[in-house]
Amino acid sequence: MSGTVRLDAPVAANTLFDYLTDPYSRPQWQSSLRTVSDVVGRGELGSSWTDVTAVGARPAMLVTASERPRLWIEQGRWRWITAVLRLDLLPYGPEQTRITATCSIKKTSPKMSIGQHHCHRAGKHRHNGNQQKRGDKPGPDKHRH
Repeated sequence: MSGTVRLDAPVAANTLFDYLTDPYSRPQWQSSLRTVSDVVGRGELGSSWTDVTAVGARPAMLVTASERPRLWIEQGRWRWITAVLRLDLLPYGPEQTRITATCSIKKTSPKMSIGQHHCHRAGKHRHNGNQQKRGDKPGPDKHRH
């Protein structure tokens, strides 16, 4: 799923870029956010933080591209959902910027945790004649994973 929004802003590209890419200003312009936490960086390439949303989701965010004042890309991951936001800014006057925001959301299959994997494997053990049989207690040389 993806979508694109374009708008013209009466703001210089550098000023708009700095505002939109600063993790601490995000709750001011992104209505689904209550706050951000675990912030490392100020929005430059490699910056990361956790979005704390109004609905309880806490996606881990990472800036994957930053070319001030023209391009900025972030990737967010929460559970088995990955979202990418791309901001393209085009200055067309001293105090005019056209911004194109493109967002894509992708759902991947959930991966088993180590504990789930072990439990899943435990139910599928096969035993041959020289291994543990019903009622026997496993010994170190009788039952191995």
